[in-house]
Amino acid sequence: MASQEETRKKLIKIGRCFAAELVGTAILTFCATEKAVLNNTSIGGDAISEEDAVTTNALAAGFSLIFLIYSLANVSGGHVNPAVTWAFVLTGRLPPLMGVVYFIAQFLGGLIGAGLLAAFSGVENFRGLLALHPGISVQEGLGTETFLTFLFVFVIFK
Repeated sequence: MASQEETRKKLIKIGRCFAAELVGTAILTFCATEKAVLNNTSIGGDAISEEDAVTTNALAAGFSLIFLIYSLANVSGGHVNPAVTWAFVLTGRLPPLMGVVYFIAQFLGGLIGAGLLAAFSGVENFRGLLALHPGISVQEGLGTETFLTFLFVFVIFK
């Protein structure tokens, strides 16, 4: 039977992991989405070309993710993405209970990050911005997202 001290240490670890995933996902959601909002509204000044917007959006998301993983890896593993968490659970690299804790933290973190961005940029600039490009079907979007998520998780697994 676990002692009270062992139980306390486990709860602290769970709390730290929860906080890391919550804050990390909020930051990632805010930073990755913020660049898209700025590129597509008058908030950021003059509009930039669509090609430049794609590049700057990708760089903002990529650098945010790199810094978050580097910062949070020693606390929670720096998942900041439910796809990564579930892949870790399904392969036995993360206990299922911790997977649920991470998922709840990531879900709430995503809501917080999006809510902060909507508050800062104005809801009218935020709604409907992240949608499929005209001419891309739901099936094509889902297929592309599934394939790219697989590649993302594949790279993380080394």
